[in-house]
Amino acid sequence: MKKFSLGMKIGVAFLFVLICTIVVGLAGYLALGNVLAKTALNQEVNATRSLFADAREHVSRFILYGYNEGRQKQDEARQHVLETLEKCHEALSTIQERSDLPDEVQREVKMVVLQLEAYSTAFDRIAEAEKNKTDAVPQIMAGFDKVKALYEKGKLFVDDIILTYGVFRSDVEGYFQRNTNTRWKEILQTRAATRKAILDWNEKVSSSDSLAPIGKQMLATFDTLNEQLSQYNIEFSQQTVEQSRMASIQEGLWSSVNAIETIALQQMQKIKQLSMTVIIVSVIAAVLLGIVSAVLSTRVIVGPIQRVAASLKDIAEGEGDLTVRLDIRSNDEIGNLAHWFNMFIENMGKLMAQISGSAQKLSTSSVDFSRIAQQMSLGIEQMSSKSKDVAAATEEMSANMVSVAAASEQASTNVNMVTTATDSMSDRIGEIANKSDKAQYITQRAVERGKITVEQVNELGRAAADISKVTEVIIEISEQTNLLALNATIEAARAGEAGKGFAVVANEIKELATQTATATGDIRAKIDGIQNSTDKTVVEINGIMKVIYEVNQIVAQIAKDTVEQSTSTQEIASNVSEASQGIQVVNQNVAQSSVVSTDIAQIISEVSSEASEMAENSHIINENATLLSQMAEQLNGLVRCFKI
Repeated sequence: MKKFSLGMKIGVAFLFVLICTIVVGLAGYLALGNVLAKTALNQEVNATRSLFADAREHVSRFILYGYNEGRQKQDEARQHVLETLEKCHEALSTIQERSDLPDEVQREVKMVVLQLEAYSTAFDRIAEAEKNKTDAVPQIMAGFDKVKALYEKGKLFVDDIILTYGVFRSDVEGYFQRNTNTRWKEILQTRAATRKAILDWNEKVSSSDSLAPIGKQMLATFDTLNEQLSQYNIEFSQQTVEQSRMASIQEGLWSSVNAIETIALQQMQKIKQLSMTVIIVSVIAAVLLGIVSAVLSTRVIVGPIQRVAASLKDIAEGEGDLTVRLDIRSNDEIGNLAHWFNMFIENMGKLMAQISGSAQKLSTSSVDFSRIAQQMSLGIEQMSSKSKDVAAATEEMSANMVSVAAASEQASTNVNMVTTATDSMSDRIGEIANKSDKAQYITQRAVERGKITVEQVNELGRAAADISKVTEVIIEISEQTNLLALNATIEAARAGEAGKGFAVVANEIKELATQTATATGDIRAKIDGIQNSTDKTVVEINGIMKVIYEVNQIVAQIAKDTVEQSTSTQEIASNVSEASQGIQVVNQNVAQSSVVSTDIAQIISEVSSEASEMAENSHIINENATLLSQMAEQLNGLVRCFKI
């Protein structure tokens, strides 16, 4: 066991417990499977029992509805019985197909199948007999009608026949509604009485040529009716026999089904007892194996851990003895723990030896470090004194540079203002030159548009002259129209009544001609006004064109002078800009010198501050060196507590 790992030992212990658990679970699973199988068999048998009970109930309904009004329900009951019996056969076939049936159950199932087939055959006979009875009823009732028709022909001495016939027919109809042996006995009595009455009537009319044949035919018809009725009763008797047989079959079938259920329950009980036994034995075995595994695990695992703990306690309570080692007795994880703990103690002893040596070196170094810190403190104090003198001279130089920078800045500002004004003037002159060019272009366009306008106005004058000629022609046409209208009026007056309508048209034409002449005169007057206005417009436009041409000459001269002035201004702006740039360069150099001197003063001040701080730090270093020497002594004291 010492060669196995700790995980292997724990795994073996749990493996025993797992095996016991699997055995218990497997036993329970098998037992449950057997119980379920027997339960399924019991359920299938109960289902068959329920189906057969349903079929038996509908067989009773089939027999109960054996009358005319219940034929439809009887047919439904018959169909339900056939379907239910078929389901019973299918359920029994399913049971027979099971592979786990005991021999006694198989025998009982076969017996049930045979009894069910016999039950089905008996029901088929009952149904067939019921059909024969149903088919015989119309024939029997037709025989009754024939007998009635015959005795109604006889008329004489038929009172006894009518009386017995009525009772006999009533008994038969009641028998058809409910078949019983009691009613059949009553039918036999009334049938004998009716036949005796017919025989007596035949004797009375035997000497009559007309009635004797009727009597013989009546007796023959009655005998045929009796034969049919006897056959009906035979069918009923057959049904009674089959019902008794079905009852006997039913008792045997119930007995077999009960036997199957009893066997199934007994087997379920046996399986239950066996399963309980297996489970109890498995549980006991699992508990015993668990206890054994726990004891072994405790001895194999806890024992070595306790030994390691005892060794650690000895080391902890042995006043820092680093020469003690744990005893290694196994190759498992606990053995590895003891091995590496021994390695840790060994390395810790080496570390303590190194710490002891380092503490001694640290004590020696701290003394040297304190001496160097004192020397550095003296040098820093001297450097701080000299840096203060340099800082004062640098501050004075920085103040002078600030004054020079202020003067240069003022000169640069003035030159910049001149430069800005020059640039602004140059821009304005440039704008004037651009606008002068635009004005010259606009005046040239105005001269060209004026020429086009003059041409268009002249064209308008010529068009007005042409329109004036057209108006003259229209006036001449209107005068001719007036003459024609006057002649038409004269001719209408000569025509008398026949020319009145023509006279009216002529007057209207005359009025239209007059209106046309008047309108044409107005148009001519307005055209004359347009021609006069056109002439004046041409004169005015020519004057405007002259003025525009003079403006164009002036604008061209302004544009030329503006361009020359712009060139001069640009040269001035360029010279001023160069001067401004030179001043700015000087100003930047002075500013940089001022900044540098300020930086130097600040750096010297910072150096002085750092020197003061270094002096303070040197004192702290000296104090820390003393403290470090003390700590080295304490460390040596702690190391001496361990046995190396």
